[in-house]
Amino acid sequence: MSTRLTEEQVRQALTLWHQSDAHGSPFEELLLWQLMRRDGAPSVRSATNQVLLDALGVLANDDPEAQRLLELRFLREEPAQRVAPMLNVVEGTVWRKQREAISRLTEILEAQETQAHNERINRFAGRLPGAADRALFGVESHLTTLTGQVKGEDAPYLIAIEGIGGIGKTTLACALVRQLLGDAHWQEVAWVTAQQQLFNGGGAIKPITHPALTSEALVDALVEQLLREEIGTSALSMEQKRNMLQQRFRQHPHLVVIDNLETLQDIEALLGTLRTWLNPTKFILTSRISRYYETDIYHFIVPELSEDDAMALIHTEAAVRNNRALATAGDDELRPIYETVGGNPLALRLVVGQTQIHGLNRILGDLHAARGRSVEQLYHYIYWQVWNSLDELAQQALLLMPLVTETGGDIEYLTAMAAGGGLSAEDVGNALERLIGLNLVDSRGGLHERRYTIHALTNTFLQEQVLRWGDE
Repeated sequence: MSTRLTEEQVRQALTLWHQSDAHGSPFEELLLWQLMRRDGAPSVRSATNQVLLDALGVLANDDPEAQRLLELRFLREEPAQRVAPMLNVVEGTVWRKQREAISRLTEILEAQETQAHNERINRFAGRLPGAADRALFGVESHLTTLTGQVKGEDAPYLIAIEGIGGIGKTTLACALVRQLLGDAHWQEVAWVTAQQQLFNGGGAIKPITHPALTSEALVDALVEQLLREEIGTSALSMEQKRNMLQQRFRQHPHLVVIDNLETLQDIEALLGTLRTWLNPTKFILTSRISRYYETDIYHFIVPELSEDDAMALIHTEAAVRNNRALATAGDDELRPIYETVGGNPLALRLVVGQTQIHGLNRILGDLHAARGRSVEQLYHYIYWQVWNSLDELAQQALLLMPLVTETGGDIEYLTAMAAGGGLSAEDVGNALERLIGLNLVDSRGGLHERRYTIHALTNTFLQEQVLRWGDE
């Protein structure tokens, strides 16, 4: 949304025409002003005055007398009593016409600001996934936290949005970037995905065409988005492409999203490349894997939706799909959904979609029993790859987690449980590091004490589906 502008702000800007930068500018929040500064206006005042001049040029075509009055009063600093005879009016009329001219100039500036904002949004929005108007739930505080990290001029320059599959990492990253599209601080915005498949609301997994699965493919994707107009049809080597991107990223601030980082085949090589591109450019990474050992990455773990937000999602999705029975159901009727899948948005949407076909009790029974193609596909999409990446000790430790209460268990409790299965305290500690890094286990608490728990959906998955995979 473009910044609102008041007539008082425009009057102040005109009054400050001949003043120094020390007086600031009432236009500093305007995209028009920010673009002026970014594109080379040498001072606060010159940027402000150029914004005014552009608007006065439009006013001169619409109402030459109004433009002349403002020029005489503010640019030439003529008093009202001297302007009156120049315009063949009495002094009182000068003041009235001045107010009218400022009002009209404000309308022109607002129209120019809206146009600049829309042009910028249209330029970048096509690079982002998903619909701009999709309803979001439980993300307000997340966006506030992440916006503060991204908008800061200093580190962190690598911001990782992490969490289990289906938890809404891409959705959150997209909402964050859309919120920042109107900020002229960013010369360009780019989005590259390494995601290989999508799980749709009907319970089917669909492959994505041409995901960027290597660091070289990612470089090519960034070149297409950011440098194609500059290089035209020139054939460049990979080294030339990297160097051009580095020069651009180090010279001007860009905001770049790399979605589904964990599916890249050469993550270490990519991170090494990104580190040569940092500052002032910032990178937002989404990943199912938390790389806590990386010292220069800001980690944001996406939590489950609260029960209230989960209920709001269910009602909204049901209303959009014209599922009246679900949309009008009370929270008591819907609470078993939350108890079964927790606050995982992907799983909640699957349940909503399935209620068009099956009764709710049947759907929840299928989830518990890992029964039916849609449910099996859901578990496969979220857990298959990560489960098979675990060693035997980590799998054993994870299978103990359904025995932990909702408030979680501390390390002593988990160690005591694991001892019966032959796992030592060291085994449990090592397994937890792995499971937390993969966002299969949550670590909660303060500096001196941590408690460990799992999402409700993970709990449901572990009780049935994983046993089938173990037999395959």
